[in-house]
Amino acid sequence: MTNEAWLVGLKRLVLAFPDRDMSEGYAQERGNLYRPHLDDLADAAWLHAVAEAVRHERWFPTVAALRDYTAGWTPTQPLLPGRTPEQIEADLAERRESARAGAAMLRAGLEARGLLPAGETLKPMPSERPEQARDPVMANTGDETRLAELRRQADEIAR
Repeated sequence: MTNEAWLVGLKRLVLAFPDRDMSEGYAQERGNLYRPHLDDLADAAWLHAVAEAVRHERWFPTVAALRDYTAGWTPTQPLLPGRTPEQIEADLAERRESARAGAAMLRAGLEARGLLPAGETLKPMPSERPEQARDPVMANTGDETRLAELRRQADEIAR
């Protein structure tokens, strides 16, 4: 299981089963205790187990309960319906290349007009800053928004 999926699933469990008396250290220890027993699960199986636990459990689920939700389960649809991870990555790569080409055209136009000295770099717009690129409000596409939101949630949990 990837760290990103682990953190997303763990955050969902913590949000669904809040424990006001749990210290941050205790939560960290619980995560450290659970992870080795669940790490062999695929991302989709882990997130499925989390969703089922949120749907059916009354208290924070045990490792055994989470594993039970994956017994005999096979994914019936991709995490992003209708799109494989390879298709999403290919689309994002194409969009990145298009953005680079647009930036190169902008640079050439600015240099031709003498508005940007040759060799000087363009300063990033606020939406191009890494911490804002993870914000789903700043994303331009549905797939990129989902990926950015997952990354943002994982970063929040990791702090």
